[in-house]
Amino acid sequence: MVSLASVRGEHRASADLTWFYSVGASAFERSTCGPMLERAALYALEPSPAREVTARPMHETRPPAGIEHDEAVLARYGDLSRRMLRLRERDPLAVRALELAFGHTGACWAASARGRCVALFPLVPDGQALLRRARRKGSTLPDADLVRVEVALADVSAADPHRVARVAGATLEARELLNSAVKAWL
Repeated sequence: MVSLASVRGEHRASADLTWFYSVGASAFERSTCGPMLERAALYALEPSPAREVTARPMHETRPPAGIEHDEAVLARYGDLSRRMLRLRERDPLAVRALELAFGHTGACWAASARGRCVALFPLVPDGQALLRRARRKGSTLPDADLVRVEVALADVSAADPHRVARVAGATLEARELLNSAVKAWL
């Protein structure tokens, strides 16, 4: 029997991970804070009693040029990224699975019938076998695109029972991997 607390925990984990790999990550991709802090550390002057401070700060009349994030975004991203680092030390496969499932690749599959677990096909045995088989037939597509093609072919045509079986098996294996990765995150 599944408890209400575990369901709430999984929904909270899903919300945190979706935010972390989308809004949280994009907050820092467009931010000027990282390079600005690196330059400040690189060119920082040592405080010295011999140097006199001559700057006279004035009120800024122009709007700031960069993107400024509120403290809550920075704090939440910091908490979640430290948690992700601790998980990486314990279980690197779980981190890779969460990154694929809740990152861009998983977001592409979120509305499909199979859901985000399709993004994990390259990590599970049946999914890897599906990709190897397609590569032997001469495909040079990247893994994410090749998975998309194989799943679409399995959905529209039952003429290749091997493909249909591999996609079904990979879906089950990927769901198990995703469930164990979310449990590791909790």
